[in-house]
Amino acid sequence: MVRQLRNDSAASTHIAGPYDDSIRILSELPQPRSVRLSFRGKSMLLAIPAGPLAVAALAATKEHYHPTGFPIRAGLETLTVVMIVLGVVMLLIYLRQKRLVSQGELAIGRVTGPAVSSRIGTYLRYEFETHQGERLSDIAWYGFPILSAGMRLPVFYDRDNPDKKVALCGSFYKIVPTGGSRQAAV
Repeated sequence: MVRQLRNDSAASTHIAGPYDDSIRILSELPQPRSVRLSFRGKSMLLAIPAGPLAVAALAATKEHYHPTGFPIRAGLETLTVVMIVLGVVMLLIYLRQKRLVSQGELAIGRVTGPAVSSRIGTYLRYEFETHQGERLSDIAWYGFPILSAGMRLPVFYDRDNPDKKVALCGSFYKIVPTGGSRQAAV
């Protein structure tokens, strides 16, 4: 069942956006939906460990030239622990998003605030209504497509715990319609 926000005021009017056609397609797909990593998801899989691995390689190279090797080895051990913790956290995020996008409830959310850029990305504020009529809002980190206030976007959430949610624009996954080609991914 697809839930859409009620128009409570003139401020919540619908503005045409990039997800309008996708919402229709997504609402017709049965659960579990077929998903695969998006370009953003693949990029993050490579980018997150690249920095610590580069530092570890540099430190390992310098260890050969360090007379005692002790300070370098202690730094490598700390870096290894940090990398393992970061890897586990990222794995949990990827698994949660995959479960939500493939098996979660679909709600049609609405962008409520303008995009805000920071040093680590662009964020937008959105809201949606659950199947029980509860209105929730959150922020999503996204890149493309460009969204502005009033546009609709698909949001996937856990029916039993609606606080677990992900907007499609902020997900590491994209949906592949059954029997669809690579170009038909949503």
